[in-house]
Amino acid sequence: MIRKVFFLVDGRKIEAQSIYLATSLARFLPDGWTATAIVRSDYRGQVDPLTLEILKTCNISITELACQPDGHLPWSQPYPIGNKILAAAQMPASGSFLFLDTDMVALQPLDFSAMVDPKKIYANVSDYVCKIDAPVPEHVEYWRRYYAYLGAELPEERVRLRAARKRIYVPYYNAGFVLFHNLPAAKGGHFGKAWLEAATRFEAGCDTPFPRENIDQITLPITARKCRDGVVNIDDSFNYNIMRRNQALGGENIVHYHDVGHLYRYSRLEEVIANTVEIVGREMFVKFARAFPREIRIRKIKRFIK
Repeated sequence: MIRKVFFLVDGRKIEAQSIYLATSLARFLPDGWTATAIVRSDYRGQVDPLTLEILKTCNISITELACQPDGHLPWSQPYPIGNKILAAAQMPASGSFLFLDTDMVALQPLDFSAMVDPKKIYANVSDYVCKIDAPVPEHVEYWRRYYAYLGAELPEERVRLRAARKRIYVPYYNAGFVLFHNLPAAKGGHFGKAWLEAATRFEAGCDTPFPRENIDQITLPITARKCRDGVVNIDDSFNYNIMRRNQALGGENIVHYHDVGHLYRYSRLEEVIANTVEIVGREMFVKFARAFPREIRIRKIKRFIK
């Protein structure tokens, strides 16, 4: 059975971030799981040779994401966030698959054994409400229309968001960690393709105003409701947002730093750097940092590369 993690390497900023995720997966990915870096076909020739060498060292394959000549189809206009959905749709017809945002890093051996129900999608509740341009109390009606447009009913279920106010909200999840199982058509079919179909249809025709940047997170729970039994809210430790938290939670599996500046203020940074150096070697890490000085914020980690 295929068990695969996939993440994007798309543009120099994300490419620079990939060293931390790739090396952490090389150390902490469970037995039986593999990893692949998704690279747009129109960016494949621009990937730095050092990145390719590091991915090879980490036993991470490269999967090309086919791109149309105009660079943004099937979306009506450029939508880079949607590459995760295109990649999900390109996964094999059967197996277990985990998408991770590239601005994440694993901190301990990973265990996905509680995420095996093929009828469930596994993700973590969002920190914040969807960026709908309306007062939050009115969001429920927007969501009702979103569901209706895609042929589903808004569930009665509500979740508690993770940010400081911890609002009660409609089921809404961060799409930085999404674990799903592709199944035979009679048992629910290919989740990635269903998510892509829903997202492109939603973007092209929904006449209820919506934030484009959140298309992935709007259509994720709706697709999960239509072709699976919904989304299971995983433990925070698998998608621990450190953007406004410098201190460790204790027991983090995967941290989500969003920007390397947040990672460099994180109390477990030395562990991240030590693992990176252990996997690829000090010389390679220094070369990589110097190849991406702006993207990796080399001045912030000078003490590690002297």
